[in-house]
Amino acid sequence: MNQQEYDTMRQALEDVFATLYLVDTDTLSDAQRVQHQTALSTAYSAMVRMENTKLGELAEQRKQSLSRLMSGVRQLQKKLAKLKDTQEKLAEVANNLEVLAAVVRVFA
Repeated sequence: MNQQEYDTMRQALEDVFATLYLVDTDTLSDAQRVQHQTALSTAYSAMVRMENTKLGELAEQRKQSLSRLMSGVRQLQKKLAKLKDTQEKLAEVANNLEVLAAVVRVFA
């Protein structure tokens, strides 16, 4: 499911939930109230599970991105540990700034 499909489905679920939520339950019979409560809780569960799945996918994507970036960060760490001069350290970080910027983008 791409982002547009997710957004469309999420909005549809939210609309269904909102419609059910706004029902005046005082006008319903006991059997209709049970039916309404079942529908309302099912719609809510669908929204929550959809969001949780999406969050899980995002977390997995971040894990994959971070594992690829980890080697670059480790290399930078090792290089910096060997350098004594501050200017050399700054130059090394400047030369590898894209690695740090990529880490920032993963968490953006």
